[in-house]
Amino acid sequence: MTPIHRISPSIFYAFKKCALHGTLVTSKAPKMLPNSPNAYIGNIIHETIKIAKEEKISEKRDFESIWSELVDKKEKAMTKSWIEKHLVPIKEYSTDYEVKKLLCKKFVNNLSLEKQKSGQYSSISEKFIYHSRNEIWLQSTDGKVGGYADAIIPTENGDIIIDYKTGKYIEESSCGSCAKVKEEYEIQLKLYSSLYHSEYGKWPVSLKIAGIDGTSVEVDFTNAECEAMLREAIEILNYTNNIIIKKNLTKPEKFRELSSPNPENCKFCQYRPGCNSYLEIMPQNILSEDKWPIDISGTIIDRKILGNGNLFIKISLDADPSKIISIRNLSIERHPALNNIGNEVVIFSLLADSGEKAYQEGLLTTSYQNN
Repeated sequence: MTPIHRISPSIFYAFKKCALHGTLVTSKAPKMLPNSPNAYIGNIIHETIKIAKEEKISEKRDFESIWSELVDKKEKAMTKSWIEKHLVPIKEYSTDYEVKKLLCKKFVNNLSLEKQKSGQYSSISEKFIYHSRNEIWLQSTDGKVGGYADAIIPTENGDIIIDYKTGKYIEESSCGSCAKVKEEYEIQLKLYSSLYHSEYGKWPVSLKIAGIDGTSVEVDFTNAECEAMLREAIEILNYTNNIIIKKNLTKPEKFRELSSPNPENCKFCQYRPGCNSYLEIMPQNILSEDKWPIDISGTIIDRKILGNGNLFIKISLDADPSKIISIRNLSIERHPALNNIGNEVVIFSLLADSGEKAYQEGLLTTSYQNN
């Protein structure tokens, strides 16, 4: 493990929740579980908008050709990964693909129209887009925290920092009137605010999250809380690096020191197959009532190929060998670890099936042999 040079605002929330997860993401460690195809669409949208803002979209290289190039590039990379190749084509497995593509195209076309105008704007938002400075680098005075803000918009009263989101940025709530921005996005923008102050010696007048569908919401903040957030980010970086550089700790021991396993942190973590802290408590997870991921470890005691060509297995759980669970609809091609009765295996991201102790394969289900 090598020390982390810098924490970015987009990863800060991950570090707050679990320093190990933040470290692995920042160091670009290979992921052990597949990403959601929706996340890839988000990346493609961000890249398309970035190209549009750099004025690289023209009649010769229009939106459709750029979109196709970016999708093709992503799919070629996915086909080289045994845990992701079954998610190609992205269009087939992502949610609302065509809707998101059309929203992105509309957003890009609006950008193009704004650039053609010579100072006449039909709305204040158009004026903002035309004059905005995009992909602006901001960092703390010591360089330990830094990242690119999506857009900074100058106004007569001061600058507005905008962060674009391609997916849902409002937390789901049973109470419509009390809906609020997701915590991780609020934290990200507040940290950008503090970095802006570090760079320019002044504070932004507003922080906004904007969706490609034209919606936006303002994030309330105080200068004091933003300053406190920057101090916390630096403290987390120092804490993480102090553990990483400890010579008396082995790599597994460093992982253990940095990890913070709990249902919320682990549910969407793509590194949990390699996290010993998680694997040690995982066998009990499926027997608990907490909202852990549906991951199981045990021994295959029965295995059948069904008429549709998919696999059905029964597993004796490590946590309680007397408890037998069944898993159906498993793709043989996707799960070489499940080839033989007697194999000790760990299976991640299952879906609940009808009936007690019954599960089935999901889009992100991945299995490993437990050596």
